[in-house]
Amino acid sequence: MPSVAVSTLFCLFLAACAHAYTWAFENNPAQCQSLRVKIQGDDGQPPFRLLLLPYGAAPGQYETRYIQTITFNTSDHLDFQLNYPSNSQFVAVVSVLHGFASGGTSKPWTVRSSSDNSCFDSSKIRRPKWPFFYMQPGDLRSCEQNQIYWNASNPNITGTVNFVGVYPGGQSFNITSSPLINAVDPFNSQTTGFNWTVPLNPGADIILVSGDEFATGTGGSVKYTVSPPQDASHVNCFVNMPSMTSAPYAGGDPSVDLDKKCLNFPPLFRSVNIGAIAGGAAGGALLLIGIGLGVWFLIRRRRQQDGYNSNNFVRPEIDSRLSYIPQPYPM
Repeated sequence: MPSVAVSTLFCLFLAACAHAYTWAFENNPAQCQSLRVKIQGDDGQPPFRLLLLPYGAAPGQYETRYIQTITFNTSDHLDFQLNYPSNSQFVAVVSVLHGFASGGTSKPWTVRSSSDNSCFDSSKIRRPKWPFFYMQPGDLRSCEQNQIYWNASNPNITGTVNFVGVYPGGQSFNITSSPLINAVDPFNSQTTGFNWTVPLNPGADIILVSGDEFATGTGGSVKYTVSPPQDASHVNCFVNMPSMTSAPYAGGDPSVDLDKKCLNFPPLFRSVNIGAIAGGAAGGALLLIGIGLGVWFLIRRRRQQDGYNSNNFVRPEIDSRLSYIPQPYPM
């Protein structure tokens, strides 16, 4: 079991990653179309990094999706082409330079169809830059130890290998890959690896992503669902376990049609009671109507008092400049 010191450090790490800024998609993700990411909040400072991860099975015969890391220096938005096929899914993570997932991790989004298929080749399989890592045992069990290792002599690895855990719709995190140990993989090759205690509750969906100094994801990724521990005493091994975040979610709500969204208020106004505003406006309108009717009634009464009394009718003077003067109707 991890020591108290390690648990405290993990707790402090999660506290540091509690994002004070967030982000959202501003239009529906569609095949080979432009997609905009909008940064919300002033606490995140560029450059930002957007990590796109394929999620779920490939929609076609081949896996044409690949992990993308896009860096952008603008303070509030990014526009990019989504190179994923329709009916496929993906998860997105926004980070600052030295804070992985500081902006939050989206829930899985489904790519919509379009007539443009020029951004990928459906006849070719996309593979990671270097072979995927291995894990022993082959599943993830809550609060139990796994060994993650890879072929460190692979010439396609750039610098130091790193790993992150991406929790769709939840708290993603860095994985400390030390101390390193030597191991033998299933193919009897000499490898380098480390021991890792799974800091997740049973039932959590997690994507393990391997990368290097070139980019996150160059070694590929794999999705796991965390199983219960074999030892029933192995529970709550860390003070704060990563978990799902509550709404509003980073990236937005995938169930909302962003292209038909009518009310896109900034966050400050989304918490305002729209019914109270409408009621106040209606009340104000009725008050103005009442005032107008009162003024009209007073003016009308004044004119009537000036034009007649109870005994005499005063004939109004006719302007002699008129070219035509109506004549009385003969009796």
